Amino acid sequence: MHLGDATLGAGTRSGVELMPNRRGQVASRCAFTLLELLVVISIITILLSLLLPSLREFREHARTVACQSHMGAIGKSLINYALDLDSFPITSDYTGKPVSWRYGGWSGSNPGLWKTVAGGTYYVRTRDRPLSVYMYRGAELSDDAPLPAFRCPSDRRSNGVGPIGIGAGDMPAFENYGTSYHLNWHWFDDQTELPCVPAAQNRKIERVRRGQRIWWKYMQQNVSRFVTLLEDPAQRALTNREQIEGNHRKYSKHNFAFLDGHAEYLYADTQYLHQRDWTVVDETPPYKDWRVD
Repeated sequence: MHLGDATLGAGTRSGVELMPNRRGQVASRCAFTLLELLVVISIITILLSLLLPSLREFREHARTVACQSHMGAIGKSLINYALDLDSFPITSDYTGKPVSWRYGGWSGSNPGLWKTVAGGTYYVRTRDRPLSVYMYRGAELSDDAPLPAFRCPSDRRSNGVGPIGIGAGDMPAFENYGTSYHLNWHWFDDQTELPCVPAAQNRKIERVRRGQRIWWKYMQQNVSRFVTLLEDPAQRALTNREQIEGNHRKYSKHNFAFLDGHAEYLYADTQYLHQRDWTVVDETPPYKDWRVD
């Protein structure tokens, strides 16, 4: 018995001693050291830093394509308007420039804001805007209905004049004007004010007549180069002859819609009023190569 007990005791002691060692060996093989954890975290951080810019670029590319789709649809409506009514879908902004909108857009959470500015002088109901009926045929539009097709997905700030007490840059162009896109009025307003002609002869009615001639001329030729719609930053850039970042976070790159109905994302040296891929004015003299010196 003593022997057996001793043997059993030895075996028990041996078993008790061996089992923790095996568990410890397994645990040591499965555990991570602090150094290994730091290496893994570093690798994940590096991968994220490489992937995030690509993801942002992909998302902005998708927004650029959506913007082009909106501009193409509006551009086709603009052409249909002109063909149906033998006129242009224009009104006037606060300076009298012919444009496709008037100040008094859908102002975000306060759509009635422009009704109170200057006694509502610049307020135009959504259903009375020139292109609304062509973009939303058969739809019942309320006075202040926001029309999503007129909004660029990357519209962040307005480059125009904001309501009293609110800077234009404090709201997207869509909320300020009711659209992120502008009619190209350079062919119509700037260009039709002929140089070296007395002011009395540069009346608006004469500009309209000359503008119509230019429009119909380009309906017959260069339809894929003649710009009809501009994103808000491009409009500002061409007006001031400056280079700025576009809606889609690229310097001097903007979406344009053309007279043939297509839209394209292009580099635009906006010191010029026309380039190889686009033009916003008649290219015949005296306007060919027109630029600011």
